[in-house]
Amino acid sequence: MASEGTYILGHSQTMSDISEASSVSDTRGLMEEKDDGKPRSSIPMTSFNFINSIIGSGIIGMPFALRQAGFGMGIILIVLVAFITDFSIMLLVEGG
Repeated sequence: MASEGTYILGHSQTMSDISEASSVSDTRGLMEEKDDGKPRSSIPMTSFNFINSIIGSGIIGMPFALRQAGFGMGIILIVLVAFITDFSIMLLVEGG
């Protein structure tokens, strides 16, 4: 009968093994590169997922922010943040 603590990272362990397991070995097991023939994520795929999560959370939070600030002040703040973002991107482009 398996209890909650008997499986760590997909390996069956006995109660004596659990006391010997450390977070360092768990982390090392997660960080090891495996060549199992499965395709890995590429830089463009990773970038797309990262950008998608940021944009998604912004879109979800926008109605709440507009309600808290009020419609008029919300629109002013959105335009202000747009200008600040544009300025920041221009600095990054010129500096890089």
